[in-house]
This record gives sequence, structure tokens and C-alpha cells, in this order.
Amino acid sequence: GTVYRYTLLDHVADSGGNTIASFAPEVRNTIDVLDTGEWDAIHSGMRMVVENTSEFNGFPVAAAGKTGTAQTGQFTPSGQELKNLWFAGFWPAQEPQYTLVVLQDAQLDPPYSSAAVFARICEALALLGGEE
Repeated sequence: GTVYRYTLLDHVADSGGNTIASFAPEVRNTIDVLDTGEWDAIHSGMRMVVENTSEFNGFPVAAAGKTGTAQTGQFTPSGQELKNLWFAGFWPAQEPQYTLVVLQDAQLDPPYSSAAVFARICEALALLGGEE
């Protein structure tokens, strides 16, 4: 795979929509650690997570990801342990352009799951880029 330097901007435009500056992704390095069979197994499993997670029911954008929960060692006054919850994945599923991680730090019961937030971000990316 190719490791890119993190960036939030693709380009800057003036009020008329004309591009003033573009920011091409900068390659940091490349890695070659997975063979095709390994990647296919991981990719298939991550697609199945999205297909079988309720937050993605009716989801119009093909994505791939994985849920996660970690103990924090932090507790509420009543003794309930706060957890770190996340959903990490990539979009679009077939030819990934973005890697996303949604982390909810020290949570008991967040109003929206990490997977639901991930899903909405992918929907926004689809609307912005016209993908999938």
C-alpha cells in the first residue's frame, strides 16, 4: 500500500468556484506486507461487517470497516466502566480513497454509535465526490 501524508484540503477556490491552489497527496512511503490473498480475506471480512451492522441498513454507499471497544479504567460514580468505542474503515469499499476512524472516548451509551457517524461521513463523501 501507499502511505500518504495526512491532509484535510484538496483545493482552495475563490467565490466564483475557480481553483486558486491545489494540494496533491504527498506520498510518505510504500509498504508491501500483504499478499493478494491476505488482502482479499481482510477486505471481505470488513465488507461483511458493514453489510451486517444495523447502522448500515439501507446504506447507499459501499464501505468496509471494523468495530472496536477498549477498556479505559475510568468509572462513573456508580461503578460503570467508561469505554472507548470506535469504528475504523475505508471508503469506497472497492477502490478505497479514504481511511476513516471514529473514536468515542470514555463513553457509556453515546447518542450515535461510531458506525453511524462513520456511515454519515461516507455518505457526505459520496455526495461531495460523486463516488459509488
